[in-house]
Amino acid sequence: MSLTLSAVVAARERTTEDLRRARDELEERVRDRTVDLSRANQSLRGEMGERSRLEKELIDAGERERLRLGRDLHDDLGQLLAGILFLSSAVEKKLSTQSLPEMTAAKEIRSLVQEAIAKTHRLALGLTPVTLGEGGFLASIQELAAMTERVFDVACTLDYEKPFVVDRPVAATNLYRIIQESISNAVRHGKARAIEIYLVLQGQQLTLTVRDDGVGLGSTAANREGLGVSIMKHRAEQLGGTLEVQPDRGGTIVTCRVPGIARPLAGLDLADL
Repeated sequence: MSLTLSAVVAARERTTEDLRRARDELEERVRDRTVDLSRANQSLRGEMGERSRLEKELIDAGERERLRLGRDLHDDLGQLLAGILFLSSAVEKKLSTQSLPEMTAAKEIRSLVQEAIAKTHRLALGLTPVTLGEGGFLASIQELAAMTERVFDVACTLDYEKPFVVDRPVAATNLYRIIQESISNAVRHGKARAIEIYLVLQGQQLTLTVRDDGVGLGSTAANREGLGVSIMKHRAEQLGGTLEVQPDRGGTIVTCRVPGIARPLAGLDLADL
């Protein structure tokens, strides 16, 4: 009896020791796995941060190249064409006074040069839609609103509380593209007849709102994420901001909030530009 009890106690102690050993091994494995997961998570965060940085650099490089091409078109090719226009006009005038038959060809040359100048201007404007300096961003948005009214025959207005300036060309261009895409969605997909653009600078944060009275972008998240919205969100994120698209009284409201890209500019209004 005593021997049997001793055997039971010994077996229980061995079982307890085995369980303790298994627990210790499991805890060690968990600690090792936790360390591995922590390292993997840290590496993933680093890769994500590097990817975000590279994406931003890629966008910035693309915008800088577009700005350079736009300036080259305006300053180099534009000036060259202007010189050709001046000379062709002078030749046409001289041939006209002499009633020479070559006058018709000279007139055609002048007409083609004028068309080339107009196309160069449109290309340069597409590449560099935002002018820099005081009032440049606001003036560009005002011009966009006016062009929207002329081209699409809809009411498009710009309103802002106080004048401000956006110094970074890439930031100004991205904001312009967000507004441009919002207008395009409102007209082409929302069938809007009225579009309102609001710009508010509070402290360091610039809030951009584009509201329309169209049919909206749909009630589902999938509909709101399409139509170029993902690109607009990406542009906002690259500036350190956020962008939301929500239904609004039957239409759509796009709200973009970006910190640290604008500063107030006292004493300036669009009427002064």
